[in-house]
Amino acid sequence: MKNKIFFYIALFAVSTTLPVFAKYVEPASGGKSCMLVGGKTAWKYTLVDSENSTEWRNLTADYVYVYIRAPKDDGSDFQIYIDGKKYKKASVVEKPSKKYEMRIEDANPKPVTTSKKMKIKLAKGMHSVELKTDEKIYVRLVTVPRKASAITPEEYGKSLSLVAGDNLTTYYTADASNSVVVKYEGSGTLTVWSRLAFDKKMKGTQHYVVAAMMGKKTIRAKLETIISETSTWENDGEVITGKARTFKIDLPKGSNEIRFFIEDTTAPFCGFRFTVR
Repeated sequence: MKNKIFFYIALFAVSTTLPVFAKYVEPASGGKSCMLVGGKTAWKYTLVDSENSTEWRNLTADYVYVYIRAPKDDGSDFQIYIDGKKYKKASVVEKPSKKYEMRIEDANPKPVTTSKKMKIKLAKGMHSVELKTDEKIYVRLVTVPRKASAITPEEYGKSLSLVAGDNLTTYYTADASNSVVVKYEGSGTLTVWSRLAFDKKMKGTQHYVVAAMMGKKTIRAKLETIISETSTWENDGEVITGKARTFKIDLPKGSNEIRFFIEDTTAPFCGFRFTVR
């Protein structure tokens, strides 16, 4: 039983600090490469000074987070530009960090301040962000995607169209003999949307389990649902759809293959759709 993990929907919490799907972006231009060291993970930064500004180009995310640090005991002013226009002027006046130091290229690490974090919302389209200063700062930028992307499974029983008002959404089914297989290259957060199919004998609240096999590990989500009063299957009139139930799976770096199947239910099938950020 060591390879089986049981959980309930309530156990999936979204971080209130930085989303797990935030992505570090290398600058298109800038000064020397730096590493923030002192913890379990070393974080990449770029040195910005009077001779080197730093610019990130072709940004299409909804938000960017900019982390700025300065040498210990130094207060540094800097100017942010978006698409070449002045956006905001600010200062780094943070306290010295008790944990981290900054290593510039191969030099010995030097004391540094704690980080000043700035969140910038970008309009739709492609943008550039640039930082300039007459002093010295260290900067790091990460992006948060505008929206989740849908994934089409590699294997499934059949595809069905869910009708909800004027909207059609494609779901993919798993039953007693067919699982749904999702493949994804890279890390991210996978949201699993499930809708149990009610036959004419099923009444009231229905309990079911969605099992997700990832290599030698099997994750099981215990769910319950009732008949949806606002949605129907367009191309399967023999069953009634249940209300959607979701849970999330964190995907590690590399190639991911997850096989989904249903357990502990008499339902004829369960419909799935998947989004990733």
